[in-house]
Amino acid sequence: MTNKANTPTVTLSYPIEHGGKTINTVTLRRATVGDTLSIQSEGAQNPAEVELRMVALLSGQPSEVIAKLDMQDYLAIQAALQAMMRPAG
Repeated sequence: MTNKANTPTVTLSYPIEHGGKTINTVTLRRATVGDTLSIQSEGAQNPAEVELRMVALLSGQPSEVIAKLDMQDYLAIQAALQAMMRPAG
C-alpha cells in the first residue's frame, strides 16, 4: 500500500475484471462530512453496507466492483480507510 498525500492506494493481490477492464489498484480520496451524510441518506442498513458504500464513493468505483474484491484485498482497503479516519496526532 502506498500513501501519497494521505490518499492511500492499495495494490490488489487478486485483480478483478469489470466492464472489460482489469482493476489492479484501488485509491481512496479523503472523506468529507458530506460523504458520510450522503451514504446515510441512501439508507444503508448495516455497518458493512455503510462501509462498502463509503469505499465505493471514495474510490470512484461502483459498489459492484467493491463487492467483487477478494476478502484479503478488501481487508487491506478497510485498514487504509480506518487509518484515514483516525484523528491526526
